[in-house]
Amino acid sequence: MLPTGYATDFVADSSLFHAMFRFVRRAQQRWPGLHVDGEPLPPEALGDWYLPEPGEDGRPSAVTFSPSRPGEAAAEGAGRGPGAAGQGTCAVFYRAHREPLGEVRYAVSVVTPADPDTDPFSRDVVRDFLEAFEGSRPGAVRHA
Repeated sequence: MLPTGYATDFVADSSLFHAMFRFVRRAQQRWPGLHVDGEPLPPEALGDWYLPEPGEDGRPSAVTFSPSRPGEAAAEGAGRGPGAAGQGTCAVFYRAHREPLGEVRYAVSVVTPADPDTDPFSRDVVRDFLEAFEGSRPGAVRHA
């Protein structure tokens, strides 16, 4: 299930792939039962996780994150808004864009259950995404 909600849009350079690894590590700290794309991702499996290259067809690729099994998350309202714990399913959509000089940039949307300006959980997810770029070169990510 792809979540619906509020999209916060960014443009990122190729450091997106390393930043997403750090973002997933943060998600595991937040949710010990983290599921990525509907499958459990135990801490010992994180070393093998990587963000897949986006498809060549121009359509966005997506990675979903939930605090528990997808069925449990859906029962708590994830994908439609924060659940009983104030958290919900979120996703990162991304698509490659080739710049005129050959550099590749990525259009990225972080989809959270609610507006990060008013919802603490959504604000934390967007903050974690941005902080995952710390240590990257300046300008690695910016709001679109």
